[in-house]
Amino acid sequence: MKILQINNFLEKFGGSETVYLNTIELLKQNGNDVFSLSLLPQNDIDSNLSNYFVNKKNLLHNKLYSIAAQKKIEHLIKIEKPEIAHIHNIFGGITFSIISSLIKYHIPIVITIHDFRLLCPVFIFYNRQNRICEKCNGGKYYHCLIDNCSPFGIVRSTIVTFESYFRQWFIPFEERIDSFIFVSNFTMNKFFEKYSSLKNKSYQLYNFTFNFNFEKNKTAEKYFLFVGRLSREKGLLTLINAFKELPNSRLLIVGEGPIKKDIFLELPPNVELLGFKKGEELLLLIKNAYFVLVTSECYENNPMGIVESFAIGTPVIGSNIGGIPEIIQDGITGFLFEPGNVSSLVHTLTNTLKINIEEYSIISKEAFNFAKKHFNPSTHYNKLIDIYNKTLLNKKYNAPI
Repeated sequence: MKILQINNFLEKFGGSETVYLNTIELLKQNGNDVFSLSLLPQNDIDSNLSNYFVNKKNLLHNKLYSIAAQKKIEHLIKIEKPEIAHIHNIFGGITFSIISSLIKYHIPIVITIHDFRLLCPVFIFYNRQNRICEKCNGGKYYHCLIDNCSPFGIVRSTIVTFESYFRQWFIPFEERIDSFIFVSNFTMNKFFEKYSSLKNKSYQLYNFTFNFNFEKNKTAEKYFLFVGRLSREKGLLTLINAFKELPNSRLLIVGEGPIKKDIFLELPPNVELLGFKKGEELLLLIKNAYFVLVTSECYENNPMGIVESFAIGTPVIGSNIGGIPEIIQDGITGFLFEPGNVSSLVHTLTNTLKINIEEYSIISKEAFNFAKKHFNPSTHYNKLIDIYNKTLLNKKYNAPI
């Protein structure tokens, strides 16, 4: 099959980029012809002729509707003739301008929903008061401007509010996109609350990883590990305050982000900030961790941190919010705590330290088995190709005569 994969970035800046690049690799491994459309990379990357890049200028109208991306995708379609297009994150970069071109050339469109940007201008249902907020859900985006929800200030709140209305008025996603892939049942149901019309063209498919390796014999030093973006919604201050009450427990924090300086000022002696890590170095940190911690206080979907931890047998302690409790089975593959509640987290951490080696080995094995069942590449590929085939069939069946 000739497949076009589309995402703003071809570099691993976050979870959506990891899924995008993993999907390209998975499809290629299984004999498909894959082409990718992304923004021109900031850094040198390994590339080949199947990559098409959009040279994006930092102008407001390009954030709303990129003429450059529209021209590039039409050029790509004429040369490569893809059978189907799969969109990931294109907001504020490639933009929804490409959807008009895909429709023009009768290319079926699949989109993976990695966050809530189509429902919430700041994409995480999280306001400036660091609380869950769903005021904008269903198209009432003016609340983002009134409440100044963007952490970057009123100018950014204005831009993302206008961007949301622009898409709603001129490129309504629920009508223009043929199939939706949701990475958690929670996310899928959240969309269905306002857009019930999506039910007949939606699929739930968890993220996956290639890195499966179960060698979990935890007899050395017990350290806990946080891996992720250092931003306000990730519950980092709750996490640090919990470890202030557990001075004999060690926490390592891996990542970069806008609140790094704030975190640094709060660090107790038993918490270490390691910065950005990747590749084998990151996998080794996850492998040797006692538990990985996912302390988000916003609606998470299907965090790659949990996916990659389970795949090497490291159990996870996570917030009981969003899609997290779908994959952390409390007391079986890890443990849940009340998001934003320091006492709840301290209680959970304290209980994990009382687990004996046999109990810990069982939890590790259960986490790995869950990953084998839900996050393995083979299962993901079969389900993804089935979605593509159904989308192609539906498009053909519903095509105008």
